[in-house]
Amino acid sequence: MGFFGVRSVLFLGLASLFVFTLLTPVTLGKLITVGNRFEGTEALLVTEPWHAYEMDVPEEAALSYSIEALNGSCVNVLLVRGHNVTPESRYYVDYSTTRCAPYIFRVFQPRTLEGSDYTLFVTSNATSTVSYSLLIEVNRPAPTPLWVYPVLGGIGGIVLVTAILLHRRRKERAG
Repeated sequence: MGFFGVRSVLFLGLASLFVFTLLTPVTLGKLITVGNRFEGTEALLVTEPWHAYEMDVPEEAALSYSIEALNGSCVNVLLVRGHNVTPESRYYVDYSTTRCAPYIFRVFQPRTLEGSDYTLFVTSNATSTVSYSLLIEVNRPAPTPLWVYPVLGGIGGIVLVTAILLHRRRKERAG
């Protein structure tokens, strides 16, 4: 293929699609705010070429998402840090697909100090409407019951007292 090669052309094509999609005016896309769970079947229309799902994912939580393109089609999914996606937005390579895929499943654990605002950006390079089913879950850990802390403190106290008593007995036997 000459100077560029197939991979370079494919990369440039996908990058152009991504930048074009992000530069498209906001009125052409669909923005959805997600709580702890979102489940539904959506359609990417030709006149509405992207959907953005904004969510809050605290450090101690885990984000899981699965998306299945219907009727033999495929979708691109980008997990982006922050809301209000722009061309300067950074996306997570390991949790995104820049190639059109019929099914995607990922589990994401936020890193410390990265914030809690995330956006799942869905698009397709199809020339017709693409339907897909999507499940997003923000799994927050259950809070620790308050009775656990005194129990752990009591167990720690018992272990400490036992260790001190055993140490004293060893000293007495040795001395």
